[in-house]
Amino acid sequence: MPGVRGIDHIGITVPDLDQGVAFFRDVIGCQEAF
Repeated sequence: MPGVRGIDHIGITVPDLDQGVAFFRDVIGCQEAF
């Protein structure tokens, strides 16, 4: 995510984990840590 220097922890509930991961990875640009 451009401009974000660090985030320690967030928690988000999603109905479909695979779709949630794909959204944050592909649309927002986050990197999966684990």
